[in-house]
Amino acid sequence: MIDEKNIGDIIIEIEKETSHHRKGEVFLASGLAEFPGKKISVQERAEDARQAIVGMIDDFKVEVEKYKSKEKELVRRRQRNSEKFVSSTDENYENGTE
Repeated sequence: MIDEKNIGDIIIEIEKETSHHRKGEVFLASGLAEFPGKKISVQERAEDARQAIVGMIDDFKVEVEKYKSKEKELVRRRQRNSEKFVSSTDENYENGTE
């Protein structure tokens, strides 16, 4: 889970797009969140403001899950690499080569 310490700012905007659309009103919901090493930006358009907001939140959830899985994979990769380094160092030490 991402805690408060990892998030800088979250900016959410909802706006009614210009009236040049042929079929009724169009709302745009956009959001931006900054995480360490990554900015997540999502936008959603819908004919209803509530649908635009819900769609934007769903998109945020998907993007945050991607970010979290990438962060977990980076940690795992670093652990595997450090374990390989330690095991190769141990083998070199046992063989008398350093």
